[in-house]
Amino acid sequence: MFRINKRNSKFIEVYNDYYSLIFGSVCIRINSVDDAEDITQEIFTRFFNKMDEVQNPRKWLLGTMRMVLFEFYKKKRDDVVDIDEVFSDVSLTFFNGMRDQRLIIKEILEDESTFGNAQNMVIFDLIAIQRYTMEEAAKELGLSRDQIKYRYGIINKNILISLKKKGITSLEELL
Repeated sequence: MFRINKRNSKFIEVYNDYYSLIFGSVCIRINSVDDAEDITQEIFTRFFNKMDEVQNPRKWLLGTMRMVLFEFYKKKRDDVVDIDEVFSDVSLTFFNGMRDQRLIIKEILEDESTFGNAQNMVIFDLIAIQRYTMEEAAKELGLSRDQIKYRYGIINKNILISLKKKGITSLEELL
């Protein structure tokens, strides 16, 4: 008969509470269910080994997810990946499968003040939706990479301001 001790019970509780968040976040970032399962397993294995030292499981899991994804990108990709761009992409929050969150995001994206002008909407569409790199978007629109990066930063800031107006204080609340 299998006995569950306090340590195993804690792990099961954290696993049940955060598996969907971690798996969904990983899957969105790498677009591969098989790799996402492996990466999620690695994250929870590391958690199991360190859980006695962990004060805030959610924060620890998200931080470890970032590190494990960085390791994944480093192994799988020949090109250099800017991990900050991977994690700052607001579009990563758009595919969690929850109708309410999608409606909130749709309202924000349909609000003209979020973008300021039509070209900024195109920039957002190219980078966040169609997954162009900033260099590719710059070439497509005849702008410099720095111009694209600046405008995309303003768009992201406006989206975050709109989310705060709707009572959402962090992107994790949308996951």
